Amino acid sequence: MNTYILNQKGFVFILVSILMITFGSQSISYAQEENPTITASTPQPLTEGTLHKSIVTLTLNAAKYERSVFDIKDAVAVSGIDGVTVRSFFGIDRVNDTEITVELEFVGNIDINATLTFSVGAVAIAGYNGNALTAQLPVTAVEESLVISTEFPLTEANLDGSIITLTLTGRRLADSLEDIRDALSVSGIDGLAINRYGSFPSNDTELGITLTFSGNMDTDATLTLTVGADAIAGYNQGATKQFPVTAIQKSNATLSISPASVPSPAVGEQLTFNLNIKGGENVAGYQATVLYDPTALYPVDITNGDYLPENPFFLLSNYYGKARITASTLAEATNGDGTLAILTFEVEDFKASTLTLSEVYLVDADGKQWEATTVGAEVTIPPKPAEAIFGDINRDGVVNIQDLIIVNARFGQTGQNSADLNEDGLVDIVDLVLVAGAFGAEAAAPTLNPQALARLTTHDVHGWLSQARQLTRTNPAYLRGITALEQLLKTLTPKKNALLPNYPNPFNPETWIPYHLSNDADVQVSIYDAKGVLVRRLDLGHQMAGYYTTRAKAAHWDGKNEFGEKVASSVYFYRLSAGDYSATRKMLILK
Repeated sequence: MNTYILNQKGFVFILVSILMITFGSQSISYAQEENPTITASTPQPLTEGTLHKSIVTLTLNAAKYERSVFDIKDAVAVSGIDGVTVRSFFGIDRVNDTEITVELEFVGNIDINATLTFSVGAVAIAGYNGNALTAQLPVTAVEESLVISTEFPLTEANLDGSIITLTLTGRRLADSLEDIRDALSVSGIDGLAINRYGSFPSNDTELGITLTFSGNMDTDATLTLTVGADAIAGYNQGATKQFPVTAIQKSNATLSISPASVPSPAVGEQLTFNLNIKGGENVAGYQATVLYDPTALYPVDITNGDYLPENPFFLLSNYYGKARITASTLAEATNGDGTLAILTFEVEDFKASTLTLSEVYLVDADGKQWEATTVGAEVTIPPKPAEAIFGDINRDGVVNIQDLIIVNARFGQTGQNSADLNEDGLVDIVDLVLVAGAFGAEAAAPTLNPQALARLTTHDVHGWLSQARQLTRTNPAYLRGITALEQLLKTLTPKKNALLPNYPNPFNPETWIPYHLSNDADVQVSIYDAKGVLVRRLDLGHQMAGYYTTRAKAAHWDGKNEFGEKVASSVYFYRLSAGDYSATRKMLILK
């Protein structure tokens, strides 16, 4: 039996060997009879503008590529157009046995249509030792253009923050944003610069360049923008563009903010300022930018004043410390004194800060722009008392929840800080607990004013307690602070659920629906018409126990139904559902 098996194995081995030799000879003979070829293809026709970083697929017919991409990459070449090469690293990729991709790089210029020739040497093809295989692709020459423009004519007044747009045709922007930014420069006007981090491409052929200006122009001037070659992919030429900039004449008017000086109220309370004009002549419009400290103040409302005729065009843009107001009228121009705008801020932190006017100009009835004298304002805090009270951050002579709110607002701040009670260089949970510990006996029942309710939630206090308890501190002041926070949590938790009257009521077009939650719950407010038909459902999600009474926390209804349509004047009912609790009240829309 063993001898038979060995003989059988030997027979099988001989038979397989004969078959391999036979079919191998036929395969080699076949490959020689049908010579391999390659074809080149791209998703889109090649043009001068798209040549750089284009991907070309080389498809092999009647043969297979070698398995090693290193054997392939050294055998692939491109020719026919000066400046076109295969990407140095990872420019060749083996997709499968019959396809490879080639990534191109291009630095140069084509004046007329041309042809690219791709060649693949024999070492890249398995079992092939003939001549290199070639394939060609046409490349269309493109007349490049670089358009540099602005949306509006540049003037001294609008220079700061203006955007110059660079638009390419037949080319693409460089891949590296840093290379693009490094290739941009501006000259011709003192105090003018490019906002490096305010310059971004919107796509691969368009770039917005933001200017900054902090100077003064006595006469008209010319701005020169230079775009270096490194900003454009595969290009070796730069470009320059000049823009006229109109200087603005000085008027006799003065724009000021009043009150000129005001003490800071508590965190969460509001401050109102007027933007005034004195000595205006033939004023049909204006622009003014109010610079403020966004860590101290937050603008909640900026409205038109009474100086310009009724219903002027009024535009406001606000970006972190910079509120720009623009207004104009087609009615009769105004002279004399008045209020241009009313600005309302909410106090974010109890600290001294300033409000400064910048980029201010007046427009007369003929459209001419004029400069004006400007006067800013300040928000002050009381001087540090000779005998400071530990924990009294706002210097009002008592340690209370307002001081706690200030510390919370400054979490994470480093360096010298009045909220850093333990003077370790960081405002953190330890400082907050120490403030709470300084409340005194009244901490057993902390008083909550509307500002405190607007700023504090049970979620906040839960988080503070969680952090505070993780620290193994045993000093009495710290332990008193934890006790005070526990009492504060109880104060912030209503004893029972309640649905309160909406405000305003009657209303048009929006209203707020306040309520109390004694326990955490999923909250939903449903709006019904007088016939009991559901008009709108407000799903407020899972909410922690607390007072939801301020505009920032109450449910908000914009007076629209489920389809976004404004509802008619009528009586409506609103129903609060929170866990097992539900309640209904009536409200009225008057238009």
